[in-house]
Amino acid sequence: MGMRFLGTSVQGASHRRSGLPCQDNFAIRDQSFRYAKATPRNIFYSGMGNDVTLLSVADGHGSSACPYSENGSRLAVNTFCDVMAEFCFKYRQDMESLYHQLKRESEVIHFIQALDIEWKARVLRDYNTNKKKNPPMEADNEPDDQKSAIYRLYGTTLLGMLITEGFVFVYQLGDGDINRVERNSVTPMVKQEKILGVETHSMAKIGAWKKAETTIEKRSPADAPYMYMLSTDGMINSFVSEDEFFKNCKGYLELLEKHGPQAVQEKLPAWLTQTSEEGCGDDITVVMAYVES
Repeated sequence: MGMRFLGTSVQGASHRRSGLPCQDNFAIRDQSFRYAKATPRNIFYSGMGNDVTLLSVADGHGSSACPYSENGSRLAVNTFCDVMAEFCFKYRQDMESLYHQLKRESEVIHFIQALDIEWKARVLRDYNTNKKKNPPMEADNEPDDQKSAIYRLYGTTLLGMLITEGFVFVYQLGDGDINRVERNSVTPMVKQEKILGVETHSMAKIGAWKKAETTIEKRSPADAPYMYMLSTDGMINSFVSEDEFFKNCKGYLELLEKHGPQAVQEKLPAWLTQTSEEGCGDDITVVMAYVES
């Protein structure tokens, strides 16, 4: 009995036709992860503990007002994993203490604020590193207004999950879905605030952390088979109803049980491309954490 991880991002059918690159990004990391360039953050990954895995998914807004949202989503998935790895590192000797810390509202607020601050700092560094190709900000703007304008260029949502042997912690800002999928049920792990139209909460907004949703729950390998599934909104929007989307989620669990993770991973890009073509045409990213029986 163990846990297997798989995932992919595919360019949406409408984006392919218009020449717009995929705006989604994802990350799957455990203690074996290392940045190629030496950085103190590598220590956090190597020391964050056995049986700890970090998952993150982000969907760049892709509008004309957000020309760097592909970079924004890449920065977002990296930032979630880096900040979470550092948090785990502090409690690497005692996962039960980490669980109780993440049940405390003050600690969760500290984490989501740190995540918000770090993403925005990385956005500013990225923008300033590429000034030659970036549009100049209005000279008469106040510094804070200039920063806000830069953040908007990188607009993105963010989903994240910390998985340990005994519990999972979930983070969500903006649209997308995080579900626990079993043979006969699909359970959303985050209650989302619904916004009319195509608007979504965004990492780019000042005080974005206030709109983040989190939850934490115990898990047991004895409940296998089941899986956790993170997906951008291009997935659910490609189905006529939530019920049809849930049927698809259970279908993936059935495929994992029948054919195994490697076979599903090999076919996943083609399946998601077909889903986009027959659905809403948006980019789709799916990450799965499959608990084998």
